[in-house]
Amino acid sequence: MTGIADAKIDSVPVLAITGQVATSAIGTDAFQEVDTYGMSIPITKYNALIKHADDVARLTQEAITVALARRPGPVLLDFPKDVQVDNSKAISPRKLNLAEFHYKDPSIKGDLEKLAQAIQNS
Repeated sequence: MTGIADAKIDSVPVLAITGQVATSAIGTDAFQEVDTYGMSIPITKYNALIKHADDVARLTQEAITVALARRPGPVLLDFPKDVQVDNSKAISPRKLNLAEFHYKDPSIKGDLEKLAQAIQNS
């Protein structure tokens, strides 16, 4: 977690891939279960607990898109054991489920000449 937090502070794009207990054991205090997803929320730009193998391609593309967009930073994908060994029919994502503010630069509104002049005059 320290390395991920450092990456956020330093604006370094990092894709962290972590392992998790099987989906059926999540939330049961199973042996070696840690809420990596929950712990990483405040120190990542994006994170996901992957619950189905068919979501791997889309969630991975979303994570990479967010990690590299705007101010770069860390993202995390948490893979439960059963998802790690499952087969997927999804090869590439059809559509990302991301709001545009996650990866598009905000549009600039207003008169830039007036802004530049105000900065110059200050």
